[in-house]
Amino acid sequence: MKLRNVILVMTIILLSGCSTIKFVNLEPYKRIITVQDKNKDEIYILSNCWLVESFVSAESVIEFQDKEAGKIIGKCLLSPVMSLADPTSRLFGTGAAKDYTFKCVISVDAKDGAARITFIVNERLSRADSENLRLRWMSLADELEMYLNKETIKW
Repeated sequence: MKLRNVILVMTIILLSGCSTIKFVNLEPYKRIITVQDKNKDEIYILSNCWLVESFVSAESVIEFQDKEAGKIIGKCLLSPVMSLADPTSRLFGTGAAKDYTFKCVISVDAKDGAARITFIVNERLSRADSENLRLRWMSLADELEMYLNKETIKW
């Protein structure tokens, strides 16, 4: 009887923990970056360099490039900024963030004086994972903005 009660309580705890996770579709993240004193070609080349330097995984690749249109589209694996203590995260209790990635599509559009970066993920995510991934996207957009606006040395 005692073992039966323990099993019943453990089953209820396990099932109630799983039922609270809400999965959502994460909306694409878009950001316009103002770039001082650079034309479309310069922004396109710098964006391409940033993508190559930032995404070094063999699974992160540039799928499409059109210099005339100022457009670059690629696929990347991203690890979100995360909390291992969040029970709605895939990592809860694992302590291992190394293999925790999402497949995302990233695109950069360049024009004179500006760039637009867009991130898209086609997975349903827990609310915590979606918030963490959005923070990662915002961080990458900040990095691109700094990269595009840094002083370039002409030689």
